[in-house]
Amino acid sequence: MNRKFKKFSLSVGAALTVMSMVLVTYGSKGSYTNWTSYEISFVDDATTSSNVSRRYTDNEKFGVKVKDCTMWSSPKAKVVNSEGASRSSATKLKGNTTSYGKNNTCAIGYNYKLKISSAWNQVGTDTIKYKFSVR
Repeated sequence: MNRKFKKFSLSVGAALTVMSMVLVTYGSKGSYTNWTSYEISFVDDATTSSNVSRRYTDNEKFGVKVKDCTMWSSPKAKVVNSEGASRSSATKLKGNTTSYGKNNTCAIGYNYKLKISSAWNQVGTDTIKYKFSVR
């Protein structure tokens, strides 16, 4: 009986270890913000999101999912802190896809915003709907 209990305890311990590794691996990707729509025009040049994303990992990439984009030119996005200082390089956004930016220097445990800039050839006012994650 004692031997069976040891095997059972080892099996449960191994299962819990594997489950926690899966949760850490897939749970550490960071969550995306809610979908947000913004109007961007050449006159405004840039819009900073009101949604924030918290940094959980040391991954140097950040992700931006675009759902609707009425502009034909590709706007750029970068991560900024609460003071508007850049915390990543800019990446081009394309409609109905996920774009990944690099050089994410955000500190773990802090909230960050996304700054979207119109392309140099942007004409008029257009709308973009997106969500993002600094991971």
